[in-house]
Amino acid sequence: MEQTAIDRPEAKTMLGKSFKIAAIGAAICLIGSIFDVIMFVKETDSLMTLSEVSMIIGLIIWGIGLIGAGNTLCRMGHLETGVRSAGGALILWAIIAIVSMFVIKEDTDPVSAKFLIWEGLWLIGPAIFFFSLKHEKNKEDKFFDTAAMGIGTAAVCQLLLVLAIALAMSAMEGHGVSMKSTGDYIEVSYSKGFTVGKLVAENFKLVTIVLSSASAFGHLMAFGSMCSHNDFINGLNEEKAEEEVKELINEVVSDYKSKKAAEMANSKED
Repeated sequence: MEQTAIDRPEAKTMLGKSFKIAAIGAAICLIGSIFDVIMFVKETDSLMTLSEVSMIIGLIIWGIGLIGAGNTLCRMGHLETGVRSAGGALILWAIIAIVSMFVIKEDTDPVSAKFLIWEGLWLIGPAIFFFSLKHEKNKEDKFFDTAAMGIGTAAVCQLLLVLAIALAMSAMEGHGVSMKSTGDYIEVSYSKGFTVGKLVAENFKLVTIVLSSASAFGHLMAFGSMCSHNDFINGLNEEKAEEEVKELINEVVSDYKSKKAAEMANSKED
């Protein structure tokens, strides 16, 4: 269905409402990431379900807000914006997270193929979100680069966290250790993966706190970007005003040229 244009005061109001919804969703995601930090600090998984549910609800609300804002921007004629696709990416991210909650059980091995596949699928949403908002400097929605960088940081930290846990568990299970008999002695060698995994296991609490805190900081960046939507809306208004001035100048110049041409034609006839 073709979208009809809307006047700017109405559009500004609609954008404000949509971005406020997005900010609420981003805030809920931030709370979910803070739950993760608390769990690693206290070395408990009692908040795991609350953290996952908060993140899913936050992503859905955030996505709905951005899709609404993106639709309004498109109706205003700003067709190169990535806000709508970023909102869709958040919804996709939430759907994958919901499905993975039922697929990945508590006893699932973090180094199993099933676990790693779902972690890879989980990254699709953040990746689309990042590339939807991380545009060239001359793009209209460059204002949301902070949100893109924040979610990118959170996703990378989450990936590193999963990798750290997998390496630590692999090292504790003895993977990467090989023994070879050389006469009366047994030569023991360690792989680089085992060495890193052993180091992570020995400093597990510190590593997980640092990575989960960095992930929470990324969500904080994204939340701050959503809260600053008024500057973005005002920037669109200023941009539109500049376009209107240019159009007016072009009309005046065109009118002047037309009159000159008419005057010259009349003078030739005389």
